[in-house]
Amino acid sequence: VVALANPVNTLEPVLLELVEELEILTNVFEPLLATDRNGNLVPNLCEKWEVNEAGKTVILTLRNDIRFQDGHSLTAADVKRSFERSVRLTNAETPPAIAAIRGAAEFTAGEGVDIPGIVVHSENQLEIELIEPLSIYPSLLTDAHTGIARESATGEDELTTVYGTGPFRILSQNLERIVLQRNADYWKGKTARLEAVEFRPGLNAVKIASGLRTGEYDIAGDLVPNDLDDILRDPRFRRGLSEIPKKNTYFVLWNTASGIAAQNPALRKALSGVVRTHELVWQTLGRFAQPAACLIPPGLLGHDPGKRRNVLTRAEALEMLQSAGLPERIELKASLHPILRDRYASLLTALFSLWSELGVEVQVATADMDAYLATWQKADGLDLLIGRWNADYDDPDDFTHFLFHSRAGSFRSYFSSVEGDRILDDARAESRPRSREVLYRRFENLLQEGGVLVPLFHDIDYRVANQRVRGLKLRSTPPYVNYSEIGKHEATAAPDLPRVSGGIIHVPVAGVLNDLDPAISLALEQVEVVGSIFETLLQVSGGMRIGPWLASDFSVDSGGKVYRFKLRDDVRFHDGRRLTARDVRYSFERMLQHSESESRWFYSSILGAKALLNGTSEVLTGFRIHSTNEFSIELEEPVSFFPALLAFSSASIVPEGSSSFSGNWQDGCVGTGPFRVVQQKPGQFLELEANRHYWRKGVPKCDGLIYEFGITPVEIMKGFREGRFALAYDLLPADVEALRRDPAFAAGYRETPSLSTYYVAFNIHRGPLTDKQLRQSLIASFDVPALIQRTLGRLGVPAHGIIPPGLAGHNPIQTSRSSYTFTTPPARPESPIELKAAVNPVYFVEHSIIFNQLTNDLRELNFQLSPMNKTSADFNEFRQQGVADVVVTRWIADYPDPDAFVQLFHSQEGGIGRLCGTPEMDKMIERARAESSPSIRHSLYQEIEEVIKREALILPLFHEQAYRFARPEVAGVAVSFWGQVVDYANLRVIK
Repeated sequence: VVALANPVNTLEPVLLELVEELEILTNVFEPLLATDRNGNLVPNLCEKWEVNEAGKTVILTLRNDIRFQDGHSLTAADVKRSFERSVRLTNAETPPAIAAIRGAAEFTAGEGVDIPGIVVHSENQLEIELIEPLSIYPSLLTDAHTGIARESATGEDELTTVYGTGPFRILSQNLERIVLQRNADYWKGKTARLEAVEFRPGLNAVKIASGLRTGEYDIAGDLVPNDLDDILRDPRFRRGLSEIPKKNTYFVLWNTASGIAAQNPALRKALSGVVRTHELVWQTLGRFAQPAACLIPPGLLGHDPGKRRNVLTRAEALEMLQSAGLPERIELKASLHPILRDRYASLLTALFSLWSELGVEVQVATADMDAYLATWQKADGLDLLIGRWNADYDDPDDFTHFLFHSRAGSFRSYFSSVEGDRILDDARAESRPRSREVLYRRFENLLQEGGVLVPLFHDIDYRVANQRVRGLKLRSTPPYVNYSEIGKHEATAAPDLPRVSGGIIHVPVAGVLNDLDPAISLALEQVEVVGSIFETLLQVSGGMRIGPWLASDFSVDSGGKVYRFKLRDDVRFHDGRRLTARDVRYSFERMLQHSESESRWFYSSILGAKALLNGTSEVLTGFRIHSTNEFSIELEEPVSFFPALLAFSSASIVPEGSSSFSGNWQDGCVGTGPFRVVQQKPGQFLELEANRHYWRKGVPKCDGLIYEFGITPVEIMKGFREGRFALAYDLLPADVEALRRDPAFAAGYRETPSLSTYYVAFNIHRGPLTDKQLRQSLIASFDVPALIQRTLGRLGVPAHGIIPPGLAGHNPIQTSRSSYTFTTPPARPESPIELKAAVNPVYFVEHSIIFNQLTNDLRELNFQLSPMNKTSADFNEFRQQGVADVVVTRWIADYPDPDAFVQLFHSQEGGIGRLCGTPEMDKMIERARAESSPSIRHSLYQEIEEVIKREALILPLFHEQAYRFARPEVAGVAVSFWGQVVDYANLRVIK
């Protein structure tokens, strides 16, 4: 039993107007051709076709094994009679496939006994002659309105019954129920599993939800969002959800022929411009609506998934209305599709509210579906139509020529034009797909520039089935549901077993995290936390290998300048929205324009990125969207490590339109990660819950995470021993050794060398260290290995350069002192020299012991280290200004490539470039970036290390060991050398 929203007014194929009618009747009547899931034409009742005379004639060859539901064999003559019967029916609008046939118009007008343009050559072959060349004609034959039907008199009273060729036949019908019975002699050889399907039309959303819960209905859709969310939380329906993007478009269409909107283009453009489609749709409809970029929906030629609309602020729209001399209060009358009053009422309310703020009130002039349909051809007295269009046939012609051509367009009373007719006629006659696409996009531009139409959204079609239904799948074309393949098991299936709790993982963090915005994630604590909420296109896996993550695969073209990506089709944001290429484009453009993002400069190699970085553009020209889930990124020049950049947290993907990352997931702080935000108090704590719809099956294994920030190493140690914290790190070295010797915690210890370098950078452009010999003196006199051994023990590996172990260019020199050697040992300064220092706060807390020892050792060498800052903000300011004599800091790789370390020295983009960058270094860094050969890159980075040593630019200190202690009851702990050290999705608490 299937619940349907709208009433069903007809069971004649040619009279179909509603989606519900299509869903029923296409199980009974079938067209000559069909399309596959990719929109390609495939045989159906017709096994082959041939277009001749440049599109003027089409020859169709029927299958010879097809029977109607009364046993009569299908012939070419039946097809001719079916087409002629269609145009005889009262109130029938001739389908485009029939209207294009020579003589069809005359036959419709009652002239002649048949349609002369349909010529029967044999029992299974017919020829269709067209009025004018129409290369797309075979696509028109996919239209459900051309479904083949046969009249036959039955019974003693000679009542006429209409039969089709489909897997079901009509058994009974009335206003409340329509029953289809299985066709036992279906021509495809495999009969339907169901004996019958009963449709219940004309139900509102409340009745549908109630009947689904009680078991009165087996399959349903058209639920209001809140009811849908509640039903999907019910174990009886959790596995019964099936969904697919639908080939339809909801839109606002302005009356450009009569009324105030027709007389004032400024009114149309102002009201259209304030509609920020993506924000409006996501905030009101959520996961089961895809914001529309254009009229032509995804999956059809001409759809432009990357199309941008010119949006206006409220102030700009008001100014436009005032400049046009319009009154302060305006009342408009609208024709409204009833579904927007019921299922999509929240969107309608928000839309009218937007316009009300501009002084425009909208009155709905249509009370029901019949009244709405009547306004298609009669727009007099109306200013706009808010409705939808569902594809009749799989071609953009159905959304353009069929709707807006001045001769026969369904909405021609609202808009048509000479220029539009010319474009659409050219598109019909064009046989080359690329040229047709250009024409349809030109027509879309015509609609946009004239303020004619505002695309709103495309349905994400879905059905929810109860536990008795088996094998439910959806398609984007009628009948949408695979009724001929699904089955029903009368016995109630065993309910889902309750999920075993994985517990809550409490994590202490020494640093302070005030913002979850991934675009500005750079500090270690940011990367560690953000990775649980937001995800990137690619990710490091299996050592240094960069592999797909949100992207299912990617390829490299044009000598390393173009990267093409395809997104996974099963990824959703935390609020249910589907991940699309538009979200990726928005994320990159947002990050590049984010003034607080230090890592945005890493992506300056993307074509057009520099214009966003300097504020002269808002469009990333190198990002091209090819489809809903495919896109490419073009670089100005090849960058060998570009995939590694896409694995860094600042390149995490957020939904289009996202601007705030405070509050919780319901407030818009959403990503695609294994956990979603429940609540947060900046700088103090963050609570996350498991994302139950995460695309990686089987994870997360725990129920949630709680991060506590600003916890001192002493407090971490105490809380870990007492069981308050599940994990421990950022401990004092002595406490690490104590835990490693403790039998209760030694087994929970994990470590791995990290891609990090702690170092002291010298200001070679101002202050006392402009003296190269003085820098050399300091370095040559300093015993780094001894310092690390005394302070960190096994937690630190003495550094001999900026590049850590595991990356190209690293040179594992073994020495007891500094790896810097000079021909003539420099002299120690005779009198104390004060060095003003910008100090990373990490040296004030978890690494205070090494900073104190470093200060003492330098004092013995006649260098007085004087910290300038206390906070991270002050540290960043002094570092960026280049006013300190030295910067005592660390660098943890943003991406697993040596460029992540040597770029620090770039004079324009590097983190310490203002202190010790040089033109010589810039050239070497840029050359290494462009090089694709691994061996040559290794040599180049070794050369850069030699320059750093020769010029005494930094004092390398150590590479840190990444480690974690886990309590005995915590399972699944493993540590990574880069990025998010722990994959929290694999953790769980063992009871």
